[in-house]
Amino acid sequence: MNKKILGLVILLGIAIISQTGITQNNNPDSNFPGSSQNFMTIVSKFFQLLAVLIAIVAVIFIMMGAFQFLTAGGDPDKAAQGKRQVIYAVIGLFVAFSAWALVTWFVNQFQLGQTK
Repeated sequence: MNKKILGLVILLGIAIISQTGITQNNNPDSNFPGSSQNFMTIVSKFFQLLAVLIAIVAVIFIMMGAFQFLTAGGDPDKAAQGKRQVIYAVIGLFVAFSAWALVTWFVNQFQLGQTK
């Protein structure tokens, strides 16, 4: 089952990468130093992509934990394990969102993604 989940996560990651702006090159001069795609822009896009991937994985773990909780069949250990998995996934989702928000705020506050 873990190999199926890993395959699904990889497939979703490839689909997301192909749809985000990180792979698109609209500026013909973007390979040159001082172009609009500077280091902070790349870092910002990386964290956006990472946050999306972590959110997808967290939702998958929330669903797995909820399924384990619902199918515990009265076993308190399995119910507690499912509950912990949901709680940890929600905490992970919060941490990922906070990291994304912090990087986005930092880049926007100091206008690091813009060229002059």
